[in-house]
Amino acid sequence: MSNNNNNNEIDRDELESLLRPRYGPKCRVLEAETSDFLPPGENFACTLYKVEARAKRSENEENEERLSLVAKTFPSSEAVLKIFDFNCLFEKEIFFYDKLAPALRRLELRYRADATEDDAFDIVPKLYGFRKSRKANEDDKVDDGVVLLMENLKAKGYYTMNKVKGLDLAHSRQAVLHLARMHALAVALKHHEPDFFAGEVVKHAIVAPFHEPEDREDLYEVMRRLLMLDERNAPYADQIAKLLGAEYKAGFFLYQAPEPWCSIMHFDFWTNNVLYHRDEATGRIDDCKFIDFQNYVYNSPLRDLPYFLCSSTEASVMRDHLDELLDLYYETFCRVLRSVQYPKPEAVFTRRSFDEQLKIDAKLEFFHNVLAIKFFCAEIDASFEPGQIDAVIIDSGVNKTGYDKWHNIVQAYLRKDWL
Repeated sequence: MSNNNNNNEIDRDELESLLRPRYGPKCRVLEAETSDFLPPGENFACTLYKVEARAKRSENEENEERLSLVAKTFPSSEAVLKIFDFNCLFEKEIFFYDKLAPALRRLELRYRADATEDDAFDIVPKLYGFRKSRKANEDDKVDDGVVLLMENLKAKGYYTMNKVKGLDLAHSRQAVLHLARMHALAVALKHHEPDFFAGEVVKHAIVAPFHEPEDREDLYEVMRRLLMLDERNAPYADQIAKLLGAEYKAGFFLYQAPEPWCSIMHFDFWTNNVLYHRDEATGRIDDCKFIDFQNYVYNSPLRDLPYFLCSSTEASVMRDHLDELLDLYYETFCRVLRSVQYPKPEAVFTRRSFDEQLKIDAKLEFFHNVLAIKFFCAEIDASFEPGQIDAVIIDSGVNKTGYDKWHNIVQAYLRKDWL
């Protein structure tokens, strides 16, 4: 695979070196084939490849294994590279899969009385290997030769839902249940392993530098102006203008939640980053996994809730079940904390403080919701390239579906007194 990612081939020697730290030092790759993982318009940043391989754990091993993997590499678009610091983003994500996720699993196995190897924290894909650089990098820094190699969940029957339609109640419930569990375990890790959390987790969970082009019109103002083209939003013009004004624009990255509401948040928890699995016999959802941890930060985990519920659920779910899902989150969050011996979680994380922090976080996430819907509903054809992100998605108009979703978000914010 070339440094500029124009060649999507990962040869056998390269795959072997990626697999060996976890698959075995004598691993032999017999065959490897790579192809694009996602269609145009489904990925706006990193380059993702599907890797199908045949491998043995050693040269003398008789049984070969078939591996279905996903390789995540640097973006190929210069326009995207100018906006995001992908060295930082990959450094964060490698730490999450390599260190933080295993720490959450070990914590549950140690402190939850009924935990087993089969049901301990396992809501992220298996990490098969990674490389930070092609160079002999003494300071262990990420460069454009980075590769993150994970299991291909879709090859195991996992699926994502339609980002425009959104999630029904059953899928929304599963996502909220697993999200509350992940958040609670991170809070418990902070309590049980404070040195590791403060010294390693917080160090990696920083906001990655973001470089907004100087010649681009302010996105907050673009979204405000587009929202006002819908006469249904006219009565709330002042409230919307405030949430899309300077205070909340600055706060989106700079706001830091107070204790105890400060832990790990995903920060990009939406439809395409949640995968589900159904039991073949019953057809019921029996598992849920999360992906794409480049953006996670140390802040209020509750910020994931309004973003997910308003951007990624069906209108009927947001309208009729928002309170139910918030209750489910809070109850699960406290239950998981109790299960891993966190002392008196309901006294520390009171329902009143939950509602108060959620209101602050929802206000900060309003722009995130509005911008996300603009992305999700953009009409993109097969000719789309990531470098066209401004022209195709940001500078384009909004279709009826997008305006209806925006209206539903505004109405949800009104009902919850978040606007």
